Amino acid sequence: MEDKVSMPEADLTAIRSLQEQLQEKDERLRLAKKEI
Repeated sequence: MEDKVSMPEADLTAIRSLQEQLQEKDERLRLAKKEI
């Protein structure tokens, strides 16, 4: 049971980190577009 509970938490943290990386990329693209 404990393993099943810990797995979703790990997935959530992984998803959050991926979302943060995507947000950083979007911000960089926006800044690049503004510079051009």
